[in-house]
Amino acid sequence: MRNLCLLLIVIVLLAACTKSTIKKYGCDELPLSGSICIPNIFTPNDDGINDVLYVRQSPGLPQIDTMVFRILDGTGAILFYSSDPAVGWDGSYNGKKKSGVYTIEIEATLVGGQIVEYSGTVTCMTKNPNEYVVDDCANCRFDNQFNGNGGFDSGLPTGEPNGVCP
Repeated sequence: MRNLCLLLIVIVLLAACTKSTIKKYGCDELPLSGSICIPNIFTPNDDGINDVLYVRQSPGLPQIDTMVFRILDGTGAILFYSSDPAVGWDGSYNGKKKSGVYTIEIEATLVGGQIVEYSGTVTCMTKNPNEYVVDDCANCRFDNQFNGNGGFDSGLPTGEPNGVCP
């Protein structure tokens, strides 16, 4: 019985020390591309790489005239709001950052009158990216992969350490 208890303790400790797994929930669809672009994964862990989620504009394409950018949690509560493309979300709400998959809502009017409405998801990984294993990176696009031409280039490096969609 004592050996069984020791074995259970070791199993629990090993399970607690493994890497977190981010399922592909936030990367199950490609990010918004075109005149307005937004990544579908970011890592606000204060390492200076992909720390802030921005709405990006592509030079040479119609620019944003007015915009509403919201991040919502699973209950529909607004965690972040901006009407300025230069202001992005750092993954925090009430001073705390929490990993998860959040809803993005963008409503924008471009110069010339075109309306862009988007609802999608973003995966937020607040810990050191080395602590994560992403199940499927095929559709994941980081801010560092914004190509400035209306989209993201999966051939560009993410800037993240190996293991997180290198």
